[in-house]
Amino acid sequence: MLKNKINLYICLFYFLIISAVYSQIVFFGKTLVPNLYYPKGFSPVAYEGRRPINTFNIDLATPTFYEMPVNKLIGDMYLKGTLPLWDPYEGVGVPLAAQYSTRVFFPYQILEDISPYWLWDYFILGRLLIAAFFTYLFLRLLGISYSCAFLGGLLYSLSGSFVWFVNLEQFVNVAMMIPVCLFSLERILQFKKRRYFIEAAVVFALMLLAGQPEIAIYVMLLVTFYYFFRILIEKPNILSFLKETLRFVGILILSLSFSLFLILPFLEFIPNAYHCHPLGGTMGTQEPTRLHLAIGVIIPSFFELPTFHRIFPHNGAWDSLGGYTGVLMIYLILSAFFYKYRYQRLFLFFSLFGFSIILKNFGFPLIAWLGKLPLLDQSWSPRWAGPVWTFSLACASALGLQAIIGAKYRKKVLPWGISFFLLFIIGLLSYKTTYFSQFKDLNTDQLKVVLPPILGGLIVAILTIFTLTYISIYSRNKKSLLYSIICLAILELSFYIPKGIDFPWTVYKFVPFFLGAGTVFLLANEKWNLSIAGIILVVLSYVFIDIESPYGFPDRYNLFKKSDYIKFLEEDKDFFRIIAGGGILMPNFPSAFRLFDIRYITSLSPATYQNYVDQHLLKSPHEWITDRLWFTGLPDIHKSIPRSIYDEIRDNLLYYSYLGVKYIISNNYQLLGLPLVYDKEVKIYKNTHYIPRLYIAHKIEYSSTYQEAQSLMAKTIFDIKDTVILEEGPPEWYKFSTEEYANKKYINSLASIEEYSLNRIKIQASLKENGILVLTDLFYPGWKAHSGNKEAKIYRVNGLVRGIFLKKGKHSITFKYSPFSFRMGVVISGLSLLLTLALVLFLRPRCV
Repeated sequence: MLKNKINLYICLFYFLIISAVYSQIVFFGKTLVPNLYYPKGFSPVAYEGRRPINTFNIDLATPTFYEMPVNKLIGDMYLKGTLPLWDPYEGVGVPLAAQYSTRVFFPYQILEDISPYWLWDYFILGRLLIAAFFTYLFLRLLGISYSCAFLGGLLYSLSGSFVWFVNLEQFVNVAMMIPVCLFSLERILQFKKRRYFIEAAVVFALMLLAGQPEIAIYVMLLVTFYYFFRILIEKPNILSFLKETLRFVGILILSLSFSLFLILPFLEFIPNAYHCHPLGGTMGTQEPTRLHLAIGVIIPSFFELPTFHRIFPHNGAWDSLGGYTGVLMIYLILSAFFYKYRYQRLFLFFSLFGFSIILKNFGFPLIAWLGKLPLLDQSWSPRWAGPVWTFSLACASALGLQAIIGAKYRKKVLPWGISFFLLFIIGLLSYKTTYFSQFKDLNTDQLKVVLPPILGGLIVAILTIFTLTYISIYSRNKKSLLYSIICLAILELSFYIPKGIDFPWTVYKFVPFFLGAGTVFLLANEKWNLSIAGIILVVLSYVFIDIESPYGFPDRYNLFKKSDYIKFLEEDKDFFRIIAGGGILMPNFPSAFRLFDIRYITSLSPATYQNYVDQHLLKSPHEWITDRLWFTGLPDIHKSIPRSIYDEIRDNLLYYSYLGVKYIISNNYQLLGLPLVYDKEVKIYKNTHYIPRLYIAHKIEYSSTYQEAQSLMAKTIFDIKDTVILEEGPPEWYKFSTEEYANKKYINSLASIEEYSLNRIKIQASLKENGILVLTDLFYPGWKAHSGNKEAKIYRVNGLVRGIFLKKGKHSITFKYSPFSFRMGVVISGLSLLLTLALVLFLRPRCV
């Protein structure tokens, strides 16, 4: 009972700390939802409130345009009782769950997605609370003190893997699950109960459902190394080792079986997709981080610099680091290397594992080979391995602190730690002297933006080192030392939280830091009443700066408030598609408004549609392989002469028309020859040449591949509604007479969409003669068609879309998306769960 009560208090303390450092979000109606952090014009809403200065130079583009709109779509699907398997609003349709990083089956994400938008910020911060608390529980299970375990949770939850990527949910979902995985694994190692075995399998499965598979690969690497390290230090005999190995393999198999309903569709999508991760490729070793960027691991504000174009995912030095630790965490680890104590082997494990991953990210030869191993060759570790090494170093720091507070010779050993640390900083700064030379040509206004975070980071790092050294040597007792270090950790890490405030308010951030440093000294000297007053002053000063700064966290705002032009488009009940340029209604926002948009932002793009885009829509596609997954309507900034999307539309109008593009949205570009049907906050042009999503054709030509079929479309360009290109022959009963068609015998064949839902489409057709019903939605495995009560084979038409052959007469056709991969995954996962429950309920509890 006492233990549970203490844990409850610990959880409450984490909540209070997170609420304090993010007080603007928790109490004052500000937001971390990333869409309002972008330059004006890239949000679909007319927001006029406070905005941050552009210092959030990490991958905000992905959560802004990829994640948040899709979250809204997924939430609406769940609320309507529909499984989020297919998204018809992107491109010409795309698998939704099979994207994996959409997180559609992760329970925490589901709760967020079905919640109103104003609660999303609390779910964002809730991940920090869960990560902190389970890191604490894991460290307590290892046997260290409450205070040291509390510090470990604090260091991880406020590290760069959360602070930098706080709203990149595919990232932080998995990061949040790392301590949960280690906690469940440690319970097996210590207690060897069957229920803990099953608990670990469920937790691992949740981690696999959480979001980013590249992070999950490194999480599995960590838990595997940790499990066998813990076994080997017990010096087991061969039989015991084999038994423990089988237990671990069983956990992995069971966790995979629980998550197969997501993994199997994902594996099915990969060979049908365009992506950046070829098997046996170089993703695990390519583009190692440049060494001079390592300073950002301990002083992240060195890279809190403006980036003026943040549309694509490759932007900002932080994106090449994956996180940061700050000074205090590294200093504690370096100092603790000099001690011998009970937890030294665990300390060495986490330290070496964390530093090894960092060295691998920087391309050090002795460890870079990890990126060539199976699965690891699929993960770009400079970003995606960030949570693994920040968690490892947070645990090492907590274990190291346990050694330091119990040491008799702190006064002799700590100066060695500080010496090594200062040499490390000096070495990094001197490694690339050109880092500072890049600022020599900046004017005064630019220097006001650049210098405060750089100089401020250096001052904070140096003061943190000397403050920690002083209180470690001169604290009156262990209790005051622990409280002082915890407060110092909060003080340092909260300074690095980017809030987007401008000069001179960035300079004012030193006020709470200096107040906090004074409070730390008071705590070290057991001046409890003055310390409490100091803590209150620190919090109030931070809040005051946040409130008074003209720039900073933006106001919470409904991102999905419909503009007038959205309402105008909704009035047209036809099943048309749209395209926009210039940052208006960026993808995937049309999905949130149930508008069909031929653009997309995905992690995996259907290969057939990607080829169609490159061949027919964007004749000069993006040069970078990752950018080709971002069909945004914006020009490729890497080209010497960026080409406007409206130039592409003008030159390739027929291919846009074939996909049913009826409306073209512009800000100020004039599309000559097309009628302007809306002219208010945006201009909307109507494409009078667009082809309906549904039509009936009769002529057939053949190709051997979908690429060839798409190329042959140019041959039938003037007969595109009447001729289909197939990669296989028609049914035996289908006959076609060119002479009869020339006499327009079939001209009155009609078809219409009666119902269009996310995974199901109902169509009515009336044919005067045999023909091919073509629906210009993506041909993809898992779609089934029925005409009446009979299944109809779906053909890939023109190398891209769906078609079925129909005999003359009236037909009621249903297209339904129910992939075998998902159904098989559900069956296997369900059976695994039932068998697991049977083991729990009907077998007597015993040790295994």
